[in-house]
Amino acid sequence: MGIASLGIVESVGGFELSLERIKVVVLWTHVSSYMGACWRALGGHEDIDLSVLAWGTSLAQNNVGFDERVVAGVPRIELVSDQDLELGEKVGSLLKRERPDVILVAGWGTKAYRQELGKLSKVRWQQDDGWRPKVLMGMDTPWRGGWRQYFAKVALAGYFKGIDGVLVAGVGAQEYAKRLGFSQDQIYRGLYAWDESMALRVDRGEVSGRAFLFVGRYVPAKGLDVLLDAYGLYRKRVQQPWDLWCCGAGPMGELIVGREGVVDYGFVQPDDLPSKFSKAEVFVLPSLYEPWGVAIAEAMGCGLPVICTDRCGAGWDLVEEGITGWRIKSGDVEALAAAMQEAHRSKERLRGMGHEAKRAAGGFTADAWGERIRRIARDLAGKKGGRAS
Repeated sequence: MGIASLGIVESVGGFELSLERIKVVVLWTHVSSYMGACWRALGGHEDIDLSVLAWGTSLAQNNVGFDERVVAGVPRIELVSDQDLELGEKVGSLLKRERPDVILVAGWGTKAYRQELGKLSKVRWQQDDGWRPKVLMGMDTPWRGGWRQYFAKVALAGYFKGIDGVLVAGVGAQEYAKRLGFSQDQIYRGLYAWDESMALRVDRGEVSGRAFLFVGRYVPAKGLDVLLDAYGLYRKRVQQPWDLWCCGAGPMGELIVGREGVVDYGFVQPDDLPSKFSKAEVFVLPSLYEPWGVAIAEAMGCGLPVICTDRCGAGWDLVEEGITGWRIKSGDVEALAAAMQEAHRSKERLRGMGHEAKRAAGGFTADAWGERIRRIARDLAGKKGGRAS
């Protein structure tokens, strides 16, 4: 077995429990700075023995190369390419070498992961060598009811049979997991988190001007055209309108050119976002499709109220109407313009809303993620620790 008693002690309800060390292997796709923070937090627990395999490739849509600093301090991480022809062999070798108690895998889109976990599922039932790893599947795709989602349930039925738990992002993904046949006690919330160290570099006392802030790719799914049209209406309806700051890159960037009041900062590295969060008033994410939206949690954690659409998973988890921000129907230009007007009229209470936003985002930090996955892993492995949620 991968679990070994190390004499680690945890106090629970006044009693001291000796915890057993759990081996966790993460099989991930593209690496982000916030996931790097999450893995550091998980690996920082004394009772967790962590190994990570992930794609250390550039994200072409941002036109930037991969920065290995985002995974600095992550224990035992192996970076591979998403085009690696030997990926399956590397995954198989990692699992055989580590013999983990729990495997966290990113969805079902990577063929090599599906194949190796499929082999593992067969080994479970064909061999009695004492090794019984549990598989936790990360899932951010929300239920939309299209034929592809119905087809996936049938086409991937064999793969899903080998999944012991599902870690979902938001209520939409939770609904999809149920539709795939997973029971409520197999579903855990909280796939994504934000890196709270970002907030340490934010000084809301530096707010230099009234401005809305958008951070995201300049693509249709992010609703950039809806935002620009709504901002145009907003400018016509208020006195002394705020600017709109846009941080991103993509094919729709040309729509920004020449727009009055709109400032295009281009793609901004995660390390440089705190300076924008310090000076803006309200964060806006008008996505038409957004499985969760880590940028919402980042903005709120840094003290900004948020305007987002009902297609943003994080909006359902974090945005409380009129308290931490506003949630509107996706694609509705008029509704977005009205929300921007409401934020403009609410300028005297935005600071208080920002404090509430920061409090709400506190449950979705990387440290909270590390503790949550630790408890889920213990839950799945059947070791000391109660049901995680």
